[in-house]
Amino acid sequence: MKRISIQLGFYFLIVTLLIESVLFVLLYYSLVNNRVNEEMAALLKRGNSHRDVLEKYFDKQTISHVALMESEAETTVVITNANKEVLAKSNEINTTIKKHIEKMQTRTDHDGAIIENHWKTSNYICTVSPIIVAGKTEGYVYMFLGTESIEDMVNGLTRQFIIAGVITFLLTAITIFLLSRLLTKPLLHMKHATEKMSKGDLSVSLTTSRNDEIGELTSSIQTLANDLHYMKTERSEFLASVAHELRTPLTYVRGYADIALKENTSPEQRLRYLSIIKDESD
Repeated sequence: MKRISIQLGFYFLIVTLLIESVLFVLLYYSLVNNRVNEEMAALLKRGNSHRDVLEKYFDKQTISHVALMESEAETTVVITNANKEVLAKSNEINTTIKKHIEKMQTRTDHDGAIIENHWKTSNYICTVSPIIVAGKTEGYVYMFLGTESIEDMVNGLTRQFIIAGVITFLLTAITIFLLSRLLTKPLLHMKHATEKMSKGDLSVSLTTSRNDEIGELTSSIQTLANDLHYMKTERSEFLASVAHELRTPLTYVRGYADIALKENTSPEQRLRYLSIIKDESD
């Protein structure tokens, strides 16, 4: 027989896990997207910062200095002229970077743009910031960030969510188990009490301090047990009294009958005793 605490806890656990799973998935993807967007925004901001410097001093020394600043960073900067000819680069560029530069549209807003954001399928995310001097586009600042760093960040978030999910599952299971036991404990006591009552044992004692429906049910069962015990006691006393009242006349009747059956009893006495028996029976 399945215990109600197990069934109740199982149903609560399933519903709670479904809700928590949906919330965890939504939170996970929201955090991942926010972190990726932050990385892209930071990359674009870094490119715009270099662009602002180059717009003030667009010469070989400044261009080389900007490239040197990025040489030890995770990012790669490529500075080109208006015809996309490379003027300086912080690291060696591969064919993938060259393709991103070539496919970039020549008309770009001064605030820059993200030209590759598919971090799951591409080796880089990249941005471009146009260098505009005296209203004329003199070149572009390309910023590249390998998607390995983003994947590492996402994997770190995934591990944290898995650990948090396991801990949440354990805490949820323990909490639901304790709550289900707490909720069903009075019901189990009432079950045992009604089983005793069904076997004729009315000496049950149910106490509760609850003011809810379970408390009312406990009080009702205790009242029923008390009433049945009172009725059983009253019935026993009534039957004992009736038996006593019946036993006294019958004792007399039996005594007179024994005397009447004796051989030495005269006919007159026998008739008198039979008359007494008749009167007692009426």
